[in-house]
Amino acid sequence: MFHNVPARREDYITVPKSSVFPLSFCVHRWVENLPVVERALADQANYVTLTKKLLASVSAARARYRVHLDTERKKREAEAQALKRKRAEDQHQELRGKRRRLQEVSEGLARDADRLAEEAEGKAGSKMADLITRSNLLRRGHKEKLAELAVLDKEIAAKSAELRS
Repeated sequence: MFHNVPARREDYITVPKSSVFPLSFCVHRWVENLPVVERALADQANYVTLTKKLLASVSAARARYRVHLDTERKKREAEAQALKRKRAEDQHQELRGKRRRLQEVSEGLARDADRLAEEAEGKAGSKMADLITRSNLLRRGHKEKLAELAVLDKEIAAKSAELRS
């Protein structure tokens, strides 16, 4: 991999007390000589003395790492919770908008039905029957919209309760 890389003086690492390496070893050649490097590192591990200071440092580093992992996990959980709440709020707003539109349609149907019924009072014969029939159709549609509105109100109440908890 590093065959054509020119070796510079700062690329050489001295590995003390190593029988595997010469006095200095080129860093660029680590990939090529990985088994040699692994043997050298294993060999060096035998020369490291485990002092109380080193053990305390390692345990403190491990504790800091655990704290870091815990904070990252809590941060991810908080983000997931916030995303879930945002979705629920968006759904709640969507339901409220749907309810508002349904309410407007329902009121429009009732208003048109009343207007047709008032027109029918002034007419006679088949024109009156036609206006009454159309008025009744609009009232039936109004009742259906009111039923849909009641179902939607229950959904909104359930979503509100979910958001409060």
